[in-house]
Amino acid sequence: MFKKSIPGETVTRSVSLILVSMGIIGVFLFLILVGDSASVHEVAGQQRTFLAYLFEMVSAFGTVGLSMGVTPELTTWGKSLIILMMIVGRVGVLTFAYIIVGAGTMNGVEYSEENLMVG
Repeated sequence: MFKKSIPGETVTRSVSLILVSMGIIGVFLFLILVGDSASVHEVAGQQRTFLAYLFEMVSAFGTVGLSMGVTPELTTWGKSLIILMMIVGRVGVLTFAYIIVGAGTMNGVEYSEENLMVG
């Protein structure tokens, strides 16, 4: 578009970031559904739906601040998961993964790279 191209590495990185984000949302959604299954499933006379939980998780991940009214009725476990999802979404998936996994050990000296125009 506009006579520009996107490097393949950037496309690969963005696709992997999307897939990891969807995976994290899926895992947290599963955990909140399992953890909340023991509690009462009625909120103001209406049954909670899967989409309401999904909306809460995606909203927490995006740190949007929107809610369908499910969050106040969650158990402590569910609220903790929502809080953790907000932290992951705010800090960033790759940064959070780096915090969890940690940095590898550095062996020796490593110099920065420089791209030079040749020709």
